[in-house]
Amino acid sequence: MKRLRLLRFFNGPNSRDIKYLSNELRLLEWHGYPFKSFPSSFQPEKLVALLLPYSCIQKLWKPDMPLHKLKLVDLKCSRNLVKTPDFRMVPNLESLVLEGTGIADFHPSIRFLRRIKLLNLRNCKCLRSFPSKIGKESLETLILSGCSNIKWIPEVVGEMECLKKLHLDGTGINELPYSIGHLRSLVLLNLKDCCKLENLPSSIGGCEFLTTLVLSGCSKLENLPENLQQVKSLEKLDLSGIAITTPPSFIFHMKNLKFLSFRGCKGPPSRVRAYWPFISSATKGPSWDCMSLKLPAILSGLSTLKELDLIDCNLDEGVIPNDICSLSSLEILQLSDNNFITLPASLSRLSKLTTLVLTDCKRLKSLPELPAGLELWIDGCASLEVVAPSTTAFSSRVNGYICAVNCFKLAEDNNAVAMLKTRL
Repeated sequence: MKRLRLLRFFNGPNSRDIKYLSNELRLLEWHGYPFKSFPSSFQPEKLVALLLPYSCIQKLWKPDMPLHKLKLVDLKCSRNLVKTPDFRMVPNLESLVLEGTGIADFHPSIRFLRRIKLLNLRNCKCLRSFPSKIGKESLETLILSGCSNIKWIPEVVGEMECLKKLHLDGTGINELPYSIGHLRSLVLLNLKDCCKLENLPSSIGGCEFLTTLVLSGCSKLENLPENLQQVKSLEKLDLSGIAITTPPSFIFHMKNLKFLSFRGCKGPPSRVRAYWPFISSATKGPSWDCMSLKLPAILSGLSTLKELDLIDCNLDEGVIPNDICSLSSLEILQLSDNNFITLPASLSRLSKLTTLVLTDCKRLKSLPELPAGLELWIDGCASLEVVAPSTTAFSSRVNGYICAVNCFKLAEDNNAVAMLKTRL
């Protein structure tokens, strides 16, 4: 076994101590490694990949151990690991996964990782500060997802000239550094569930190659900076659950946008509920306790949009504009949990529409003509009773699908049921 180059264990042998590991190893992969350290005789100078997820490791290599060939280290969910090793002798490390470990800070030598491309610190709950002196010249992906004790990101992050993906979802930050706009290579910025985030810096317009911006769950975010319209490359914009009610007009002129979500956007409910004692029972409708999302009359600027999510936006009758037919590339339209009674007749002109979701639109009474072959979800539409004749303009499509559970009034009308069947 002295010349062994590859060793892989998946919850392998379990004993109190390990006596020997080959110094010739290039790959050491041991899921659930049960020991606190390596054998004292182990000198992994030829090691390229060290994969010890869900291990009991507490101490890694010795500070003076030359590990010039080591490129990948994965210690995911090794919860007993509370300190990072000395990195001075690991100059070629490219990927470091410390997800779910117990580390609280970093060894100062982390600044010597000048070739690091991936740093994964997801769910490091004890981590309170970001290792600012790492990867300025090389880091491409930084994952801080779920690091809830990280309250701020230093300005130095703007010096990471190669950074392409930045995951800050679930952190405790309330703002982004102004230098974020210097990240010219950034393509993905994930801020999901940053519940304390109140604004975005105007400099974000400098992220000229950004294609994905996720802001879902940022419940204190009420406005978007005008400079965001400078990001011409944006393809996915997820605004689900933010505190916005009137989206800025520039959103509807983003010519490369393919996915847009306003799911749950109906403003901060507390503003209306504060006036509860003064609202008469006569005025309390289905949307009394929340504001509703306001859509512009013209949507033609979103010519490349493929999916639009307007679920649970408190949309009342007439809010969906007739110009929705100008979304010529639209394939998926999500409208569940809203308050409208009818839908625009112009929906029939969405020639590429494949999926229409209207689940739990409890006030919806009628459906207009829709493209044949549609995947149609109307379960929970208890008031639905009128179905318009199906158009045959797009009948060359493959057969569609209809889910109509708990459509009680519809079930009573044999003609309406027959009309629905013609859409299949």
